[in-house]
Amino acid sequence: MSVSDRYRGLVDEATAFVEEQTKEAGAEPADDVRLALKALRKGVDVLAELREGVGEVPRIRLELELTPILLKAHNHFDRGRLDFLAADCEKSAAAAWDLQQAIYRLLNDL
Repeated sequence: MSVSDRYRGLVDEATAFVEEQTKEAGAEPADDVRLALKALRKGVDVLAELREGVGEVPRIRLELELTPILLKAHNHFDRGRLDFLAADCEKSAAAAWDLQQAIYRLLNDL
């Protein structure tokens, strides 16, 4: 699987995760959960900016183009994970950690 396909898959997975967490949180989530969702949405927004254009980036420039985006998204997901932990949402924190690991694996493969 190409880096572009993996990146798009990561964006889709992160988007689905945030949508699922938003539904589970309900209309009035606790403050820590609200902060976690805000951080996760920022991470998805960062990733989504290049979702369509990633296939147009020449292979030789992928590392240069994707690294800052992936690092920024990783930081947002880390913030969200910590907020989930503060809200005692262990399952959500573990899922956020899995996404962080997927981002890290893609970074390592660049």
